[in-house]
Amino acid sequence: MYNNNVGILQTKDNVVLQSEMIHVARIVRMNGTHGTMKSMYGDSIGHWEGTTLVVDTTNFDGKINYRNTGDHLHLIERFTRTGADTMEYRFTVDDAKVWSRPWTAMLDMTKIEAPIYEFACHEGNAISMIGTLKGARLAERGK
Repeated sequence: MYNNNVGILQTKDNVVLQSEMIHVARIVRMNGTHGTMKSMYGDSIGHWEGTTLVVDTTNFDGKINYRNTGDHLHLIERFTRTGADTMEYRFTVDDAKVWSRPWTAMLDMTKIEAPIYEFACHEGNAISMIGTLKGARLAERGK
């Protein structure tokens, strides 16, 4: 998948998970408790289980429709280093209004040295960008 990079920044009290796609930065409060305020990306708290970062997210406001879920979605993510440049990302989703039981998926992540760029869409995709630039050069020459 493209634009699927995740930046992870850890401070003393928080972990920030920055997604390249849609450019979302979630602040995970470490060793906290869930609040009551709902938001689009939920309320994330985290803790360590050995060398695994566990992120527990609830209080979604239902604006993100992940496979027909709503504000009852409960997401548990596990980030475990499996090597110097690799990490296992495992997540479990639960919404009793949608599924008969929680389900889990896993994927491997690989460290990259490149920066995470801002995700942005524009009207001038590769083909139309050439036409747009060519037209601008012609306009500059007065043609």
